[in-house]
Amino acid sequence: YLEWEKAGAWLGIGLLALWTSRKAVKNVVLNAIRGNKKEESDPVSPRTAVLGAIACFTGMIIFWSYFGINPAAAVVFFAFYLIFSLAATRMRAELGPPTHELHFIGPDKIMAATVGSRRFSPETLSGFALLYWTNYGYRCHPMPHQLEGFKIAEQAKLKPRLVFKVEVLALVIGAISAFFVLLTLFYRHGATAEVHGGSLGPAWETYNRLARLLTNPEIPDSALLKQMGFGFLLTIFLMIMRIRFLWWQLHPVGFAVASGWSISWMWFSIFLGWMCKWIILKSGGLKAHRKAVPFFLGMILGQMTIGSIWSIIGVIDRKSVV
Repeated sequence: YLEWEKAGAWLGIGLLALWTSRKAVKNVVLNAIRGNKKEESDPVSPRTAVLGAIACFTGMIIFWSYFGINPAAAVVFFAFYLIFSLAATRMRAELGPPTHELHFIGPDKIMAATVGSRRFSPETLSGFALLYWTNYGYRCHPMPHQLEGFKIAEQAKLKPRLVFKVEVLALVIGAISAFFVLLTLFYRHGATAEVHGGSLGPAWETYNRLARLLTNPEIPDSALLKQMGFGFLLTIFLMIMRIRFLWWQLHPVGFAVASGWSISWMWFSIFLGWMCKWIILKSGGLKAHRKAVPFFLGMILGQMTIGSIWSIIGVIDRKSVV
């Protein structure tokens, strides 16, 4: 039930992000209706943002409805997906965890646990299987990176519109390059013979699940939904306590990421970083902490540099370097 509790936490963080930003969203919509010009800190005008969001969401529904997914199911699926996307972005903006994952609990699983898979046609279930890559883990979701790009632009006093254009260009080039590289590797070397790991896992996982659903449909599972509800309510409680009491130490984002796969490899490094920071603040105060920051940033840069060098050596030597 850990993953389902975590799904509830993500749902809580995403909905809270929407709730706390409701006034800002309302202002954007009103400015779009009135045709107000964008502010200097905005990458695009309010009208462009609102019309773009409506057009893209509608376009996704039409595309997948043409494929065979029931339109109502598609709306619910992408609504859940956007809430989880907001949750991942809010986590990075508020706490900046080194990783955020929600494996194996996509919108389709939540929908199946709620009403059962019999309510969905084979075409709809097949569409959900093809969309599995969008919600496999959220660890590499582009939205948090895009937000950090705008934050860096703000700190460096770059024009947000320029950053927006660069991000769109990177999106197009990256998507085309990924298709070219991956398909070339698969067809040249064989996906099962030479290509391992993350490229294979999502493929057999999603189609094995599709085969199970088509032959043995799932019934509504109240136990899973109760665990997700528990995670949702606990997240709301943690957020309220954090806002109202300065002495409260438990962060809702910590609960949302604590059971992730990557965090199981990182927790001790995070603990060491926290312990160093605590010792420096207790012994030397804020002044000592500010002086120590460049040293620790240098350690991070050194680790990334060495890792990059070994990766380049592995490519040249045609060996996997871990």
